[in-house]
Amino acid sequence: MRTKDLMLGSAAVMVPVLLASYAISAALGVLVGIRMSSFTKQITELTQQAVAPGVLWRTPVTGSFVAALLMFGAAWLSGLRHFVKIAPIDAVTGRDESVPRAGGARSPLLAGMAFVVLGWGIVLIAPEEIRMAALLPLLGGAALVSIVLPVAIGGLLRSGEPRAVRMLAGRQLQVAWRRNATLSVAFAVAIMMALCMAGVAGSIKETVGASVERWTPAQLYVQAARVGHNLQNEMFPASFEEELRSVDGVDATCSYSYSNVGIGDRRVQMWSWGATRPCETLTDLRVSRGSRDFLTRLGRDEIAISSNFARTRHMSVGSTVRMPLPTGHRTVTVKAVVDDSASDGGMIIAGSRLYHEVTASSGSYAFYVALRPGADAAKVKRSIENLFGTHHPRAVVLTQHQLRTIFASIVARLVSAFEAVAWVMFVLAVLVGATTLASGLRERQHALALTRLTRATAKLVGRQIVLESLLVAFAAWAVAMPVGLLSIRPMLDAQALQSGVLPPVTVPMWLTALSLPLVALCILLALLIANPKRANTPLRALLAQE
Repeated sequence: MRTKDLMLGSAAVMVPVLLASYAISAALGVLVGIRMSSFTKQITELTQQAVAPGVLWRTPVTGSFVAALLMFGAAWLSGLRHFVKIAPIDAVTGRDESVPRAGGARSPLLAGMAFVVLGWGIVLIAPEEIRMAALLPLLGGAALVSIVLPVAIGGLLRSGEPRAVRMLAGRQLQVAWRRNATLSVAFAVAIMMALCMAGVAGSIKETVGASVERWTPAQLYVQAARVGHNLQNEMFPASFEEELRSVDGVDATCSYSYSNVGIGDRRVQMWSWGATRPCETLTDLRVSRGSRDFLTRLGRDEIAISSNFARTRHMSVGSTVRMPLPTGHRTVTVKAVVDDSASDGGMIIAGSRLYHEVTASSGSYAFYVALRPGADAAKVKRSIENLFGTHHPRAVVLTQHQLRTIFASIVARLVSAFEAVAWVMFVLAVLVGATTLASGLRERQHALALTRLTRATAKLVGRQIVLESLLVAFAAWAVAMPVGLLSIRPMLDAQALQSGVLPPVTVPMWLTALSLPLVALCILLALLIANPKRANTPLRALLAQE
């Protein structure tokens, strides 16, 4: 057979596999995107960010197809290279198979550990702008160490005077390291990415939740419409604040408004609280740089910015921003940087005078309400609702707990993609593990049949296979668990390039504690799918098939 025919024949096998697997995965990916975009309109109304409607599927679908072509192309060329090296007569007689020998594990183990140490060093000492570069050496080092660690474990099992199961399992871990590599890398990558993504989701939720708590310390919140359902022109007139103050049980009020403005090539949220003294007590904003009492002192040419806005725009106290006005632009100066991460990409805080000048509006979207000591919150809430009448039919009064719960729900849905990836990685590990184990068991049928001739029982062979698989998975977990936790920081840095949100690391305690039992469950499930009974075919039956 000519090499050209071999290339065409193998390609004819690979192309249908490529198209079928890509069609299934692309369809599932687009479906997940559609489900995630169901709340895009709600996020747009809530934040007034410029969010493109629908699902932007063309770029990821095209990119994933190119990636699939590259992966299948690499596998195809690797297989061709292996086939071409085999002499035809050796391929027919089976003499092309070399005797498996244990490979040297010291050099690749040291190389993998060096990559991990390099990534660790980048995380510890590199500036945040380049910390995300640590992901590559961490991932590569974890994969390399997870390949050679089972070989070292196999050597330990065979040391001393091992019993039959230990000796056979240890030898298999040493000599079949190439076959075990797929299984160990699959589980290592799955565990690492699962812990990393879960940590990213938890860190973002923690820091956004803390930001929401800092600007929601009041007891009641009067809104022109429920969060996520308000229209841009739904506002209370300025006179409504006096009516609120007259309600029995109300101690103080503070107006709050928000809109969006075009800064450069992006639309940015602009928040504004009233310039009255109660607004300082009804908010608990944390100032990281600049004037701490800025809220009631912002002039017409001064603003405050959130920390993530400062990070993405490389700004600080004293920086200037060209603020768009109905009559042109005005250069305003940053007076303070507020530690806040509740808005994607950051936000601007303007004084009431500048805000009304920019928006050409005098209304307020909401009012913060503080109650007098001993006042009944439910009674005050009903009294405020009686003020709405027919002028504000969609207005609502929310308690502190209700408002925080709404924002927590929205944030949870925004980071649900990270959490979904964490669990999908375990499912992927099961599927890859089952395929790898099934292929390996079929290749080992003759060797295991010879083992049975030495009076080894089917139970002993089964215990050997289970022990081998569990040790490979355990080795992958031992490497990937610490590396996955270490990867949370650079992954947060990567997403901060767009959002500016750079929270402290939150370790996913539950998933970390459950990761080893989950790995054991996944490998046992993969074994169940692979069906180890196929490895117990009698040698007589195998010879009859040839």
